[in-house]
Amino acid sequence: MGRFDKTLEFIARLQNAQTVKTVNATLLSLIQPFGLDYCIAAIIPQTGRLPTSRRRLQSHILFSSWPSEWQTQYERARYIQRDPLVKRFQCAPAPFRWSDESVRALINDDLGAATLMDEARDHGLKDGLGFVVDTLDGRRVAVSFAGENADLSPAERSVLNLISVYAVGKAMEILDGKNRVAFGLLGLTLREVECLNWASHGKSEWEIGQILAISEHTAEKHLASAKVKLRAATRAQAVSEAMRLGLIR
Repeated sequence: MGRFDKTLEFIARLQNAQTVKTVNATLLSLIQPFGLDYCIAAIIPQTGRLPTSRRRLQSHILFSSWPSEWQTQYERARYIQRDPLVKRFQCAPAPFRWSDESVRALINDDLGAATLMDEARDHGLKDGLGFVVDTLDGRRVAVSFAGENADLSPAERSVLNLISVYAVGKAMEILDGKNRVAFGLLGLTLREVECLNWASHGKSEWEIGQILAISEHTAEKHLASAKVKLRAATRAQAVSEAMRLGLIR
């Protein structure tokens, strides 16, 4: 079976996936023959502000097969603040290899970044590739593959870029579908859930307005409406109920 046929087979398997876990497993089965053993996909914050808490960081991750010890260490140490790969994703959407000059320049500018990459290698993430996927609803997702070696041909990189688009699209379809069910049952709007999400991170109505590019008054109205729909007496209760229902993390 040729590379093109395998890519089509992957896409067909992906279309039948019912869970994000299945999407991740299917993706791994395709990248391992390339010598890559790990993958992660995470939404890049639209505001440019990086999440600092573990909960906020985890809320941006669509799927991940990063080694659990490394991911835990990464989250606890807040490595995202100095991760050269994250900075590279933010700088430009073009695909890149971890060993590219654009990444090395970022590492050379920060001793902590060099230490971080050394620790990643100790966990098996020795080399990798990065791709940016722009979704139809305007979100931007970073996808990174890692393993012992990422010396792929241009054609092989194109295949990974293509399957990244399909994997991210399917994962978001599954997650957004679950949210739509909850929204429909409760009558919540996407904007109301977004406001609740930022409220869970301690943001004021004014800060939420700045983040979502809406007025402070509009943010206040969304939160008030969400409280009514969730039958909550306070904003804290509304946030707690939204977390219980899995609408925010």
